[in-house]
Amino acid sequence: MKVIVTEDIASEAGAIVLSAIEQSIAASGLCRIAVAGGSTPEPVLRWLAASLRPEQIDKLRITVTDERHLPLLGGAGWARWPAGSNLRMVADALLEPRSIAPEHVIALCNTEDPDADALSASVRLNQWGAALDVVLLG
Repeated sequence: MKVIVTEDIASEAGAIVLSAIEQSIAASGLCRIAVAGGSTPEPVLRWLAASLRPEQIDKLRITVTDERHLPLLGGAGWARWPAGSNLRMVADALLEPRSIAPEHVIALCNTEDPDADALSASVRLNQWGAALDVVLLG
């Protein structure tokens, strides 16, 4: 185990996550990453948005975890998710700035039915190989 004490979590953790993403892409051609919500991952995701190369973006498959099941808003795209949802934070920090395609993202709250959303997420994870390569916790 390695413990890092820093005032700059974004670049310290971001560099570690980016290295793990690069290793996964080199090994399998994809990186299946799970990201938590909350305030801790947000600066890391913003750092990644600024640091990922375009060819890496296309190889990311992102699962947003630790989601609140909130009513969706009207509209299209990532704006459908309310400000209190973790997906909205991930969208604002990473998905929208890098134009990550919705088919590369598993959102755990897509409808008004949590059971259907869980089943859909499970099916999509299996399509991606059912393994997560990188998990960014809060």
